Amino acid sequence: MTIPVVDNPDKLVEMIRNDKTHGADYISNLALKTMISIAAENFSSTKEVIATLKSYTKELIKTRPSMAPIPGKLTEFLSRLDPELSLNNFKTQVRATA
Repeated sequence: MTIPVVDNPDKLVEMIRNDKTHGADYISNLALKTMISIAAENFSSTKEVIATLKSYTKELIKTRPSMAPIPGKLTEFLSRLDPELSLNNFKTQVRATA
């Protein structure tokens, strides 16, 4: 299965919320794609990106709480990010890590 290309993180969250067809692995991979989409937006600092990623992580977990891979993958993803990186390097790391 191919993960759809959607550049709007809110649309991706809505897709996850409404998807009753796919399983937890597909949905959790879509959640990671949401993180890439978020990081691609305009931010003034790495700290701002991290705060936004954490906020969306909480929202995504609440969206499908019964799907254990979502919190597992998102928590692992966040733990691998280096908050000390410059903004551009951090965005690159998000794409590589997700």
